[in-house]
Amino acid sequence: MTLLILSVLLAQDKPIELVAKAVEKAPAIDGDAGDAAWQSAPETKLTLWKPNDPDDKRELRVRVCRTADEIFFLLSWKDDTKDVRHMPFVWSKDKGGYEELDLAEDVASLAFELEGEFDPDMLAGKESRWDVWHWKAARTNPAGFAMDKSHQYSRSNLGGKSKKWIGHDGKPVWIARPEDSGTSATKRVDKPDKHDGDEIAQFIAQTPEGSAADVRAKGVWKDKAWTLELARKLKTGQKDDAAFEIGKAYGMSVAVFDHEEHSDHSVGAALKLVVK
Repeated sequence: MTLLILSVLLAQDKPIELVAKAVEKAPAIDGDAGDAAWQSAPETKLTLWKPNDPDDKRELRVRVCRTADEIFFLLSWKDDTKDVRHMPFVWSKDKGGYEELDLAEDVASLAFELEGEFDPDMLAGKESRWDVWHWKAARTNPAGFAMDKSHQYSRSNLGGKSKKWIGHDGKPVWIARPEDSGTSATKRVDKPDKHDGDEIAQFIAQTPEGSAADVRAKGVWKDKAWTLELARKLKTGQKDDAAFEIGKAYGMSVAVFDHEEHSDHSVGAALKLVVK
């Protein structure tokens, strides 16, 4: 599997601020931006680009707000195609069995500083840990959640499922990307050994439990654009989650994937989440 690289390619003097102001009533997490809370939340327009092609740019519009105990994000971006299938099994008459189809869903990712120095470039080689929310159009959206994970970056071998990559300085960077504890927002099914339809989903969205259930999310594709809402408690009490405190600021970044799982996504400049 190819590494998800949130590389920031453009120099900037300071991160772009996203301000989360208090609202009286929380927005419904339904992929509809018509809630009163969003009308009062300031909109920030971000330019995203592809690391492999910086001239391929798209606009991402972001709003953030909070209540006394929850924080909410509204993301919207243009996408000409609605991609809600991810590596399905397709029946091959010639082979008399199922084959994995090379299709990828649309995805959005939010990352927040958790430990160490936050740098949106995953190959910067800085020792750190992030809190990462992955909304996936096929694997998590039907259940109304995002996948809650953490990323750890180290110059030393982290063991387990961590992988070694070469940082920008030519030295190894070990990266681990475990999902938070509990029941995942998606499950993988085995390839059927006999015909059970021309196409079978390999991944099925399900209601998560435990720390894996912290991030509610719902995306709706309409008029060639995604509208995505995400919500989480300001403080979950879990060590693998960023704890947002009123009056403080946090490093963060965002990325959007257009029917691409890892290697050809759109990223933006470093951000600062200000909780007011």
